[in-house]
Amino acid sequence: MRSRELRLVGLSALTAAALLSCDRTEPYGPSPTEHAGGPVLPAQIQFKDTRGHPVYVPPNPRSLDDIESAIREAGGLASVALKAPGSARTTATRYRAAVSATDGARALEAVVRMGAEVLDFFDVVNIAVVRIPAERVREIQESPFVDWTEPAGPRKLATEPTIGPGGTGPVAPSAVPGAPDAAMAEVIPWNVSQVNAPAAWSRSTGAGAKIMLIGGGIRQHYDNPYVTNCGGLAHSCDSEYISGVLHMGNMLARENGVGVIGVAKGLAPSNVYAWRVFYGFGTYDPILVYAGYSTAYYNGYKTVLYAFYHEQPDQTEADWMAYLWNYGNGVTVAAVPDYFDATYIYPAAVDQVVGVSGVRDDGQFAAYPVAGCSSGGSGSSPNVDLAGPFWSYTTWTDAYGQQEFIDTRGSYLHYCSSVTSAAHVAGVIALLQAYHPDWPPALIVAAMQATASNHASPNEQVGHGIPNANAALDYVPTTVLIHDGFATGLNGPEMGDVTIYTNGGAAYSNLEDANGVYTEYSVSFEIASLLPAEDESLLQVTIYRNNGPGSQYWTKVREEIYTVDDVGSDLCLNFNTTVGRNWDIKVVVTRLGTTTWSEVIFWSEANDPSGVVFLRVG
Repeated sequence: MRSRELRLVGLSALTAAALLSCDRTEPYGPSPTEHAGGPVLPAQIQFKDTRGHPVYVPPNPRSLDDIESAIREAGGLASVALKAPGSARTTATRYRAAVSATDGARALEAVVRMGAEVLDFFDVVNIAVVRIPAERVREIQESPFVDWTEPAGPRKLATEPTIGPGGTGPVAPSAVPGAPDAAMAEVIPWNVSQVNAPAAWSRSTGAGAKIMLIGGGIRQHYDNPYVTNCGGLAHSCDSEYISGVLHMGNMLARENGVGVIGVAKGLAPSNVYAWRVFYGFGTYDPILVYAGYSTAYYNGYKTVLYAFYHEQPDQTEADWMAYLWNYGNGVTVAAVPDYFDATYIYPAAVDQVVGVSGVRDDGQFAAYPVAGCSSGGSGSSPNVDLAGPFWSYTTWTDAYGQQEFIDTRGSYLHYCSSVTSAAHVAGVIALLQAYHPDWPPALIVAAMQATASNHASPNEQVGHGIPNANAALDYVPTTVLIHDGFATGLNGPEMGDVTIYTNGGAAYSNLEDANGVYTEYSVSFEIASLLPAEDESLLQVTIYRNNGPGSQYWTKVREEIYTVDDVGSDLCLNFNTTVGRNWDIKVVVTRLGTTTWSEVIFWSEANDPSGVVFLRVG
């Protein structure tokens, strides 16, 4: 079982505070060339900067010969990640180097000159979907403008989704003795209680959160939000597959006086997106997965339930998941397999994905066999982070429109799945995101892991255990010591965990507030050094200002939490203030973790004559 509680970065270069905004949110809305469905010319694309970020790379990446063969088998259909000629490849560093808009344009033009036809372009990550002539595959893959190339044709699912009943007869009611019938009033099912969602509802019902379900689509159902955001393949909101509507109910069933209530019962229908990528016969379209993530990023969907799994790693998919995590504050939730144990299963193996296994109604791992479940039981995996109900008690509308309660084990479906487990975890994430809208993904996941049922002894069966939604809302990270090793001289070298340096004379500790006008200022900095990979925590940066040079009265003006995934990024905190005189800023850096209770503070030296922010240990 991997430990991915929280990860820490080093803070460096506290630079100028100025009368400038540093809004990190990009405008929502895809580029006009995205998903156009036909050839795209580089001149038609409005290129964007791609910010650098850590990316999962499988332990045994595919060989160039294997990639070439697979692209040929896909008829030349491939995804091509662009890069600057001097940048290292992601597969060598596990870090996707930043790509400027200029470098992206140059790279795509080079790929086109080598014979590629651009079919689609994802601007925010500088990745193109292309058709490559068979004889040019190796040349493109080895180009200094190309980070990676991989096949993008239809792929096999690791398991066949369940098709629901048609018009041949009603769905059989629950075979479980004592199950209520449809005439009963609304109930809170055991599976929703298992994640302790009801205790959290007085503070969060998920209102304001946004969820996308990527998989086989859904069916509309009286107990669920009526979804009008339907994308991907056709029939995303009137699918033949039954699983989507069940997962929707587990996550989001409304409190409407009938049926069951879901984990995030208050999530608005307009904040739900059903995105279909399944063809028939157990295949899916990876290009539509990429398009789904692009839509999630541009439209602010911060929870993605990835409702299937596959055995072949997908570097482009992993990059989208990392980018959504880093710069869209988005968390992907995915299941580990039913039927079998797996060392690597995708996308649960990806670092920025919460892997989920199944448990029974008694909270124990749903090991094979589970009575009434056609899948037999949940698999275990080192990719497991959390666990959730392996089956559910829910509602269903049969082929004749009759509404009824069912236990999915004993119904027509015999439906049990770790995807059901993941749906419950996704609902808990929505509760947390609604209650703590400023929390980054690492803190959301840490809150669930630290308060889950097995947090003291995580394992490959249930990970940290079953999340406790109510306890997670109250999660407060403790602080741990940063060993800084500060040198006494101005701009001296930093030898410890955190590297801090100034940026020439551009940074000022003494600021003029524009003659007392209420003004927005910005404090810019860069997270530049990375702690060891096993060090998993967060960095909290708090900005204070005082009432003038030498004043010891400090007012907090802004605070934000950063993760290791922000490394190499130019970051900025905005704040508004007015004093009517000069004043200083103080920067407090706290490492957030779960083991010890101490901290180190860095602050600006008041009235430093050089005009450079002088940071020291306190």
